[in-house]
Amino acid sequence: SQAIEIDPYYDKLYAQLITAQNEIINLQSKIDFLNTQIKRLNGTDPEFTITPIKQTEEATKVEATIEQTQSQLEMIIAEANELIVEHNAVLISSVITPLMLPEYHNQVNILLFAGIGFVLGFIGGCAIVLIRHSFKKEKRKTV
Repeated sequence: SQAIEIDPYYDKLYAQLITAQNEIINLQSKIDFLNTQIKRLNGTDPEFTITPIKQTEEATKVEATIEQTQSQLEMIIAEANELIVEHNAVLISSVITPLMLPEYHNQVNILLFAGIGFVLGFIGGCAIVLIRHSFKKEKRKTV
């Protein structure tokens, strides 16, 4: 029970042969299809006859499809225009900002607001403590 070794070169050749045969079959079927289409367009295909009634029905179907497609395209264009307007509004609002390095832009705002809040809270707390302390002193003097 020895394994049969096949030369890899022959494997590649067989693979290329199979691929080429598949391409030939696909191309032949495309050629046959196109020849059938040519015969139908020329009116020489005996299996395919179209009556004027059928032709008008198909024409109305095509026109209806064109109208539907046109309305869908108009809807898509309207949505795209709305999206562009919204995008431009966001883009313009982000363009008008103070000039600074991008790395520091968000950090500066957060730190600035946090610092202002902390300082105002500290000053407010100190003012309340000072006012209470001064009221207690005045009460002691009056008593």
